[in-house]
Amino acid sequence: PLPGTVLLDDLVRFCEHPVRTYVRERLGLAPDQDDPWSDDLPIDVDPLGRWAVGDWVLRQRLLGLPLDRVLVAARDRPELPLGPGGDLALVEIVAGVEAVTAAAEPFLAPGQRGTGPPRAVPVSVELACGTRLAGAVPGVRGSTVVRLIYSRLGPKHRIRAFVHLLALCAGAGEEPGDDGWRSVVVAHTETKDGPGADVLQFPALDAGTAARALDGLVRLYAEGRSRPLPLPLKTSYAYAEQRLAGRETVGLAYAARQWRDGRESKAVGEFDDVFHVRVWGPDAPFEVLTAEAAAGDPPHRFGQLALWLWTPILRAGRS
Repeated sequence: PLPGTVLLDDLVRFCEHPVRTYVRERLGLAPDQDDPWSDDLPIDVDPLGRWAVGDWVLRQRLLGLPLDRVLVAARDRPELPLGPGGDLALVEIVAGVEAVTAAAEPFLAPGQRGTGPPRAVPVSVELACGTRLAGAVPGVRGSTVVRLIYSRLGPKHRIRAFVHLLALCAGAGEEPGDDGWRSVVVAHTETKDGPGADVLQFPALDAGTAARALDGLVRLYAEGRSRPLPLPLKTSYAYAEQRLAGRETVGLAYAARQWRDGRESKAVGEFDDVFHVRVWGPDAPFEVLTAEAAAGDPPHRFGQLALWLWTPILRAGRS
C-alpha cells in the first residue's frame, strides 16, 4: 500500500540504494557495514583517509577560512602520515579541493545572480497517487541547489541532485528566481594535467513534469519496501547509459562488470554489498538481476527499471 506521507530524505535514500530500504524496513535488519561502495570514496592509495582529509578541507574552505590556516590545521589530521609522504599527500589533496572550489565559483560568489548563503528550502507536494511528499532540500543558494564533493561524480550524486530538483520544482515553499530552480554538483576529478572538476547541472523543470516523476518514484518506493528490486545503483546506471546510446549488448556487459568484476584474482563490485548479499546471497551472479522476465524491450525487469529511472536523469543532466 502507498503511504500517506513520504519524507524526502527517505525517498532519496531509497533511490540511492533500493535494497537497503527493503532490508531495513521490511526485514527490520541493519547490517553493520553500510554503503561499502559509496561514490564518496575515490579509488586511490588510502582512499578513505584521502577522502576524509579532502572533505574536511573543502568544508573549511567553504566556510571562508584562509588557505594557509587550513593547511596548518589539516597537517595535524590523523589520516596523514608524518614526514614528506604526508606533506605530499596534503599538497595533492588541497590542489584537488582548490580545483573544485574554482569550478564552483559561479555558483558561490557573492553578488552573482541566483546565489546567496546556503539554506534549506521546505517542500510539500500532494501527488496523484494520494501520497504527500514532504521535507526540505538543503544547500540551496538563491535558486540553485549547490553540492561540492571531494570525490568523483557518480550515480549516487546524480540521482540525489535530480530528486532534490524535482522536489523544489513540484512543491517548494517559496518562489525561485527568473530562471527557476536548478541543481548543480561540482565533483573532484583527475585529468592528465592534474586535479580538475566535473560540473553537472540540471536545469529547471515545469511543476507538472516534476510532480509526475515524483509520483512514479513514490510508487516505486512503496513497491521497493515490500520486495527487493533488481536496481543496484551503479549497475543499473551503467546499463542505462549504454542502452540509451543504442548499445544493448555493451550495456549488459558494462552492467555485469559493475555488478561483479575480477581484479587481481579478487572479485569486487555491487554484488558484494552487504545488503545485496542479504537478499541474493554471497557470490550472486549478474543473472540474478535479469532473472525476472518482463514484456517488451528489454525483456527483463532490471533493464526496464534501469531505463525508467535513469533516462530522465541522463537526458536532463548537462556537463
